[in-house]
Amino acid sequence: MIPVNKLSTSGIDEHWHKCADEARSVADDMKDEISKQMMLQIADDYERLAKRAERPNANPKPGRPSGPRLRYQRSYSPRAVGGKVITPADLRRLRKYMLEIEKVSVISDEMRAVVETEWPELAHKLPPRR
Repeated sequence: MIPVNKLSTSGIDEHWHKCADEARSVADDMKDEISKQMMLQIADDYERLAKRAERPNANPKPGRPSGPRLRYQRSYSPRAVGGKVITPADLRRLRKYMLEIEKVSVISDEMRAVVETEWPELAHKLPPRR
């Protein structure tokens, strides 16, 4: 994968399309249904980024902030889960998903560990340990 800062603006949409394809490929190999759905959501997010990059004037001028300022966001470190790297953006999406759902019916031990260490207040939504 090419680092984003090494891309020219003209090829950035292709980069996001490749990321989406890669995320879908990873999802195809996943056995845990919740993780698979989350990875497919990530692929959809990459597709939205690609569409945004395809629009004229989609890329802001260097040094100028774009969009509203965000409030404080907790920073996460990338983690390896099931042999795959979970990025900080993935962890933010996972937390948002965990807040929205009522209960989790099935979860891998590795994903359980992520939820229990990052958000112990959401551990009550997890199924009992096997």
